[in-house]
Amino acid sequence: MEKHSKINQPILLYFIITFVIGIIAYPLLIVFRIGIQTPEILIFLFMMLIGYFGINFGYHRGFSHKSFKMNPFVRWAILVSAASTGEGSALFWCSEHRRHHRHQDQQLDPYGIQKGFWWAHIGWMLQKRKGNFKNCKDLLKYRSV
Repeated sequence: MEKHSKINQPILLYFIITFVIGIIAYPLLIVFRIGIQTPEILIFLFMMLIGYFGINFGYHRGFSHKSFKMNPFVRWAILVSAASTGEGSALFWCSEHRRHHRHQDQQLDPYGIQKGFWWAHIGWMLQKRKGNFKNCKDLLKYRSV
């Protein structure tokens, strides 16, 4: 069984900072600025959409499952947009996802639900792991990844 070492501190710090901004700082900004402006809502929705496509279209379908080929521009756009979600690099994410499909709902599933709801959705990202990317040799050929 793969042993998890310490918590990935940069990712934990990213989660804490975004949580504090989202729960405390941004509501204070709204109160003292008297409301939310339309551009703020549009930027928020646009960034959510960008992150969604980066992870689901890019990391998941494009890199992990190799559902389609990407030209260099699309590859870079996916890498930048997915990076905005804080879910790790394409190499890390795809390696974990391929491992998840190989060991789904078993002990070696990196984000198996049997370890709990929070583990399956957030906890797996907070674990610092050694880079074993044997299942992603196809991705190592791209310098950008």
